Amino acid sequence: ARAVRAKLNQPVEQITLNGAARVWDLTGSTEAAQIDLDQKTGNMVAVGKVVSTRLPDKKQKKTPSLVDSSETVQARAEKMTTRDDNKWVRYEGGASMWQGADKIDAEVITIDRKTQRLEANGKVFTQTREKPKADAKQQKAAQFTLVRAPELVFNDAEKIALYRNGVTLQRGDLNVTSKELRAWFSKENNSLERAHADGAVDVLQRSPDRNRKGSSEHAEYEVEEGRVLLSGGAPTFTDSVKGTTRGQMITWFADN
Repeated sequence: ARAVRAKLNQPVEQITLNGAARVWDLTGSTEAAQIDLDQKTGNMVAVGKVVSTRLPDKKQKKTPSLVDSSETVQARAEKMTTRDDNKWVRYEGGASMWQGADKIDAEVITIDRKTQRLEANGKVFTQTREKPKADAKQQKAAQFTLVRAPELVFNDAEKIALYRNGVTLQRGDLNVTSKELRAWFSKENNSLERAHADGAVDVLQRSPDRNRKGSSEHAEYEVEEGRVLLSGGAPTFTDSVKGTTRGQMITWFADN
């Protein structure tokens, strides 16, 4: 560790670092205006323009994720708290965390590696990059899935993200708004595989020659097929070229 000033409180085994403080070891590093270290537990609290980097865990199977430590995780926030040998980490105050092109912004981000769970609260924004397929015949430019919501709970073991309290999803020319959205991501490369939206769902697809819009209480989007299923409430599908369709269940294909 290094800092402008350091204070050791031996009775409680606590070290306080002030001024351009930095702590690092083989697992990564943390920089902040002030860092408090608990020598008994190894817990740490960093405050003021926090910048942290956690290096990959060589023992972990290399799987893209923002919860496990098989990939380098970088983060910025006003405050960072770690417990239980860095298995529990919380970033607060304009928090931003990323691995490569995958990113999460929120007011508070909490990671629990024991339960393989990530929670984000307050102005949540996530960006996931979908890598193109290896098959040259199906090769396409990489897509980005962008989601905004007040709350996010991500289960890393199952690769399921639950967004709540007013959600907007954007993928290419497709936009989905709903009260709640559940998204399934690939375990291989974090690509979006499917999404289920519930509550006042609107699905809008804009293109140069036409606009298509679907409305319902429930919608399912299968990425591989480009299939959108509308159900619940009074499903309506409007094509600016071909008109409006209503029914109990409506299926349409965003790709064609």
